Amino acid sequence: MAYLKIMMDLLSSFDSFSMSNISCVPLWLSMGVGVFVYLGSSWGLKTVLEVSLLKVFSVAGSLVFGKSGKYISGFLMSLSGVFLLLISLNLVGLFPYSYSVTCQASVGPVMALLMWSCLWVSGLRVSWGQTICVLIPSYAPLVMIPFLMLVEVVTVSLRPITLGLRLMINLTAGHMIISMLAQVNVFLLLLRVGSDVLSFWVVAWGLAFVGSVGLLMAEMAVGVLQAYIFCILLGLYSDEHPS
Repeated sequence: MAYLKIMMDLLSSFDSFSMSNISCVPLWLSMGVGVFVYLGSSWGLKTVLEVSLLKVFSVAGSLVFGKSGKYISGFLMSLSGVFLLLISLNLVGLFPYSYSVTCQASVGPVMALLMWSCLWVSGLRVSWGQTICVLIPSYAPLVMIPFLMLVEVVTVSLRPITLGLRLMINLTAGHMIISMLAQVNVFLLLLRVGSDVLSFWVVAWGLAFVGSVGLLMAEMAVGVLQAYIFCILLGLYSDEHPS
């Protein structure tokens, strides 16, 4: 019962009903990035944020380089926007007392399903024959085509679900580990120790603090990496789009 209570306390930070005014502050502040970029562009200044955004767009463009998605109208700009949005939300979710949006099942899988559906609808509009041919393996026996096509339909349909769940699960696991380590730090701070074990307490708290900082930096790298993986898989899926 105690183990269940601990797990519920850890997962309560991902509950949308636990949001407070403090939790929304990082999300509101992140909206100011676009304002700064717009003001810098209107004044003829190449701000650091604008240079960073151009770098993000160039990275997103490299994800579809040599693939059919490069020739899909609006796909490159959409992929760049998704890439920037995921990086922003993943990093904002690491702020203290903030709300992690990308750890919700209503964000990652839904975003993946939307992008995947747009690719298939666009492919069917361009050439439904080439789009359907993707579901038929090459050199498959004629008798096995209906069964193999059914398997391919199920496999392709699961792509957006697995893509979104991969993003959600990896970020949720990192947030839970950070929460547990933060509780260890609080426990060490509130622990009443005698003068004979004071040095041990200082060493233990120092190691826990250094571990928390290292884990936070690693989680920031994971947030950027998960956004990159999310978009590079969308770029690979776009390679099946008829040219």
